[in-house]
Amino acid sequence: MGKITVLLDKVKNTFPDRARKVAKGLAREGMTKEEIGPLEQKIEPPEPIGKGIPTLKKGVFAKPSPMIEERFKYAGTWLQMDEIWLGVRDMEKTARTKDVQETIKAQKEYWEGSAPMRFPLEKLSLFAVVEGVLGDQTYLVWPEKEGAEPEIWVYAGQSEAKYKNLEKYLERALK
Repeated sequence: MGKITVLLDKVKNTFPDRARKVAKGLAREGMTKEEIGPLEQKIEPPEPIGKGIPTLKKGVFAKPSPMIEERFKYAGTWLQMDEIWLGVRDMEKTARTKDVQETIKAQKEYWEGSAPMRFPLEKLSLFAVVEGVLGDQTYLVWPEKEGAEPEIWVYAGQSEAKYKNLEKYLERALK
């Protein structure tokens, strides 16, 4: 069992405890149970990678690195509370939506140093989105060397976080 599979198992199995902590924190901030709503985890079965990982450039696919391949062999689309880790098919479909396209365009034009501003579309894949929150997106940033691990860049509100690879990103998800 690889490192990524071990981390994904931890993410899946610790979800109830993490969801309880989030619900308690939101309740302390004054939200009611109805406002908090159900904090769910839904994991779809893995799907074939096919031509590769879709990039933001239509028709261009990246060869999955070992960590990314392990992630997609583990599960397809994965909902955790309001964050959606996209499956391969959903990556391409979601990246083509009007909201995501507008966010990419705005980041490319106005967010100094953002992934869409710094890299061509064929070097970026949409990895995750936050349900109902326009602009909260996570990208895989593919390196020049094929087979090397992509970085993961997360945009939430007006903040940006960068992770060296999927392992570091998953370790953050466990906190």
